[in-house]
Amino acid sequence: MAKIKPIEKPVFNPEKSYQWDPKDEFTLTGMQFSAVFNIFKEMALSRQPIPPKAIVDAYNELSGILQQGYEQGVVKDYTPPAPPQPTLPTAQ
Repeated sequence: MAKIKPIEKPVFNPEKSYQWDPKDEFTLTGMQFSAVFNIFKEMALSRQPIPPKAIVDAYNELSGILQQGYEQGVVKDYTPPAPPQPTLPTAQ
């Protein structure tokens, strides 16, 4: 009897590139929004160096949202555009 191989669920890898439609929507909790907003606020308004931990925290929040989108099928693996095909000159 042949064994049926289970369908493997795609695994999110934050080091890969992903894509989504510009009209897709992502939802942030208030805590996630605060983490991201506050790091950008610090970057824009502060003359002090930004603590690396704050940057990592904001990145982790966005990665979590990206992972949720990936698991829901909104975010897809990045597919680079096909290179242009050469065209042959036409007789005139």
